[in-house]
Amino acid sequence: MVDYPSDVKCNNKSMELKDNLYNQIESLSEKGNEAMENERYDEAISFFQQACNLLPALKEEWEAYTWLMASIGDAYFSKQEYQSSLDCFRKCYNNGDVENPFILLRIGENSFELNDSEVAKEFLLRAYMLEGKKIFKHESKYFQWLSDNVELKKIRKKNTQQEIIIQQSSPDNDLTTVWMDESQSCKNEKEMLELNEIFWSKLEEPKTSQSLGFHLMKSFIINYLKLENRVSALEWAMLFDNFDFASTGRIDSGEKDYYIAIAYYENGEFEKAQGYFSIANKKSKGRCFQLLFGDKYKKVFKESV
Repeated sequence: MVDYPSDVKCNNKSMELKDNLYNQIESLSEKGNEAMENERYDEAISFFQQACNLLPALKEEWEAYTWLMASIGDAYFSKQEYQSSLDCFRKCYNNGDVENPFILLRIGENSFELNDSEVAKEFLLRAYMLEGKKIFKHESKYFQWLSDNVELKKIRKKNTQQEIIIQQSSPDNDLTTVWMDESQSCKNEKEMLELNEIFWSKLEEPKTSQSLGFHLMKSFIINYLKLENRVSALEWAMLFDNFDFASTGRIDSGEKDYYIAIAYYENGEFEKAQGYFSIANKKSKGRCFQLLFGDKYKKVFKESV
């Protein structure tokens, strides 16, 4: 079992809980941790849920929410109730914790147990890219499966300011893996766009319902922006807006809206850009501004609110 925090933070960015409420939540959390250690998982779930119920309105705004929900999800995972566990960790992810290795790991493991190999590969790989093999210390089964399906030696850690390309399986000869490998040899934006066109033509319809489609549309937008071809970037952004998350099992973390916002902004449609930036900021809890171009557009967003 992966370690999870025994201390639960109970304040959001601008407020603090009253001492008596903080103490109640802390006490319930400690009881939940103790129950987990003694494999009394139903009891642990009850304690963590009671603590979560004590959070004031807009519970998701409090830092404690994420770790309480993750703790509930961890208890369900220990019970082998994988769908319930996945639901909890998706709430954490959708609340903005898109780069938390533990949350990524559990989403991947639950997806594996639910026979969703594509999502499992994506999230297990993302956890590996952030923490390396050590995060699988107690999860050898999942690391072995990931090793069998991904050439981990080719995977490099990248900081949050860079784009992370995720290898995924594909029914069409693993197109995503081939695209990723070939993209490494592209020397400039024009070569990357030419490669994207080739793989876009190979993609099955509907293209906006394919995982590779997500990566290609995002790449088109980024590379056209780098070339200052704003019109083409916006054309792809408008298509990107139709991406079907439900069909692919991808979790909407606000990344799509972030790049759409940039395309609108660069085309002078500032009101639309502001709307998409607001959506991206809300979905990612501000983490979208850790992506490419983030420093510039974080300032733009702050100046407009």
